[in-house]
Amino acid sequence: MTITVNDTEIPESAIAQETQNHTGQSMFQAREEAAQALVIRELLLQEAQNLGYEPSPQSLGEGKRETDEDSLIRQLLDDQVETPTADEAACRRYYENNKKRFQSPSVYEAAHILFPAPPDDESARSDARTKARAAIETLQKEPHAFAELAQEHSACPSANEGGRLGQVTRGQTAPELESFMDSLEPGQICPVPVETRYGVHVLRLDAREDGRQLPFETVQDRIADYLQQPVVEPRGGAVHLDSGRQGADRGAADGRRQFAARAVGEGAMNLGTVLQNLRNEPDPVTLLADDLDLVVLARASAAADQNGERLTQYVQAAVADFLDRATEEEWAQLIGRLRDGRSGAGTCINLMLRRRLRQEAHHECCNR
Repeated sequence: MTITVNDTEIPESAIAQETQNHTGQSMFQAREEAAQALVIRELLLQEAQNLGYEPSPQSLGEGKRETDEDSLIRQLLDDQVETPTADEAACRRYYENNKKRFQSPSVYEAAHILFPAPPDDESARSDARTKARAAIETLQKEPHAFAELAQEHSACPSANEGGRLGQVTRGQTAPELESFMDSLEPGQICPVPVETRYGVHVLRLDAREDGRQLPFETVQDRIADYLQQPVVEPRGGAVHLDSGRQGADRGAADGRRQFAARAVGEGAMNLGTVLQNLRNEPDPVTLLADDLDLVVLARASAAADQNGERLTQYVQAAVADFLDRATEEEWAQLIGRLRDGRSGAGTCINLMLRRRLRQEAHHECCNR
């Protein structure tokens, strides 16, 4: 079904793409919200053209620029929509809904054993993985041997300290190590080798002090500045429009502000963006950082080892198989995860890995 707005057609394909960006109690409701958003967007564009606005794209940073249509809508909203003042109630509401953004950095104490291997040397990588797995197997039986193994095998200067890295905060170590340190329990040795650009690591978390919550009073001014910034942000195939970053979270009754805020809804990550990331990422394991599931990762690592594959290859195959052969129910589950606003590529990869592991377990059972 197509929708016509003053002789301009909005095709069904555009509605289907926009549906990914909307929450709803049902897919039908999400589709209705998507259609409404596209109609409003088209009305905004037509109004901007009727008022004689000319495209004037601005830089969005990181080498990105507005599209001509985005620039027309931004100019219209800048002129026609009044940015509200972010009062204390709005700031506090934003603070309560986004507390994780206002925390001091977490502090970790960890130790590791580094088996060095250049990223492009598959032979060295394979050898390093074998040595790391052997070390993990030894440490599962004799955890107190960590310092001895580090002194004997680790290529990091920390080997002289039994592999201990001391206290580190986010950004001071490889991101792959940080992802695991967020998921391990103090005293736990990571059950799978951790690969970074330096090589393959055996990782132990000794202690973690999670970041402390910053008081509302210390961040109120920063929140107010943020909420009052006009926003026209690309969201994949759509654009999120708002007279200020408070958007629908304000619950304000101002019709013009709601008109702008609803232009493309309250969508989550765009499916096309996620799939593009998954297809283009040479090492999709790094994308697991936003939703690390050690159990799934350990099972996948063991399955990859049994198949004679690298973990990266196993994950790539799971992603490719899903994209090529997933059922409608599986796609609906994936879209549902993305629409909740908190899930990203890591969540999708975990879902795809679970699917491949289930299939392999079923195949093994049937062939017995």
